[in-house]
Amino acid sequence: MVSGAVLFSVGGLALVRKRVSPETLRENHDVAGFILAIVGVIYAVLLAFVVLVVWERYGEAEVVAAREANAVVDIYRLAPGFSTQSKLKIRAHVRQYAQSVVQKEWPTMARGEADDATSHVLDNLWTECIHTNITKPNESELLGQLLDRMTDISDNRRMRLLASRTGVPNAMWLVLIAGAVATITFTFYFGLDRFSIQAGMTAILAVVIALVLFLISALNYPFTGDLRVRPEAMEIAIERYKTIDAHEARRP
Repeated sequence: MVSGAVLFSVGGLALVRKRVSPETLRENHDVAGFILAIVGVIYAVLLAFVVLVVWERYGEAEVVAAREANAVVDIYRLAPGFSTQSKLKIRAHVRQYAQSVVQKEWPTMARGEADDATSHVLDNLWTECIHTNITKPNESELLGQLLDRMTDISDNRRMRLLASRTGVPNAMWLVLIAGAVATITFTFYFGLDRFSIQAGMTAILAVVIALVLFLISALNYPFTGDLRVRPEAMEIAIERYKTIDAHEARRP
């Protein structure tokens, strides 16, 4: 992307210089400079707005993944409040869900898809929690908290999957690319005596714009690419299961 932008900027400038002399270009500096300032400000504001939007979406995706992982750990901790049989079943299902999210669903989200096996595991967890038998008075309150955490898991999972499919619209990309071309093209209408100096300045402008567009592209889908949100929160939750089990095993 950066190389293409530099090639376009320097090549276009060289093509204009072959057809128009620097003296002729300097006659239009006042008007060209005024228009370039307006175009540059408008495009800079647009770029800043899009970067802010995609960065906020990226941050929200991280928060959603962390909330889902927190709810998974909470369910694991609430399970001992019920009968031994219910505890073992709930913990087995929630452990399976966390592992399925990390191993199966995270890779599929890179394609903007949900994993059917993970959905099935979540359905089984819901069934187990809803049909948990209440044998003691305090278990009724625990069941309410358990179902609240289940709702948190389902809601955050839906938001996570939605975030994996939501990006900058094609119309916006068209505007961004057209604005980049227009901004760089306007620099061709200035005539400096030394072509190398003007080519260097134009290339620097092209590099900066291309890098910002690359950043938007990299953060566009938060669960895709090298800068994607990683399943660290859920992996930490799985490790937390082991810590909880070890702590309970040491109890007298």
